[in-house]
Amino acid sequence: SLFLLLAFFFVICSAKGNVNPNLDSIKQEISTLSDSAGVYRLISLSDELKYSNTHKALELAFLALEISIQNNLDYELGISHQGIAEIYRVRALYEKALENHLAALEIFTTLKDSAKIAECSNEAGNILMQTQNYSQASVYFLRALLSNRIGTGCQQKIDVTSEPPQRLHLVPSPP
Repeated sequence: SLFLLLAFFFVICSAKGNVNPNLDSIKQEISTLSDSAGVYRLISLSDELKYSNTHKALELAFLALEISIQNNLDYELGISHQGIAEIYRVRALYEKALENHLAALEIFTTLKDSAKIAECSNEAGNILMQTQNYSQASVYFLRALLSNRIGTGCQQKIDVTSEPPQRLHLVPSPP
């Protein structure tokens, strides 16, 4: 019974493949892809490693960032900043995580991508909540709500009270 359990564990671990890929082999792999696809592959690999090998995950995410900058891939640059922010969040380096989410937010704001604006704003709010900066967090959560409302075409008005504690109210649109 113990032998079967160990054999099963070995098969499962072997099936996952190489979870710590060599950087040279990754560079070789992405050299066959378009620049944009290479960035997405690097971010995907980075995401797979963010809990098991944060150092390698950051290395891959920064390579994606570098490729995005070199090739003027604005959207992919934002995605790269999000990937880097997520790794820093996992490492509990909240200031660096916030910096990268805000860099991504700036990029997606320029690109007018309301879904990504909402996503980055929400992540910034979450980080600020983790660092107990509640008033700043509420600003980013509100921005996420407003961006999502615009992106989904929601016709409800969002009203914010100015007196502490601030409250959000969804005001139904007239029929």
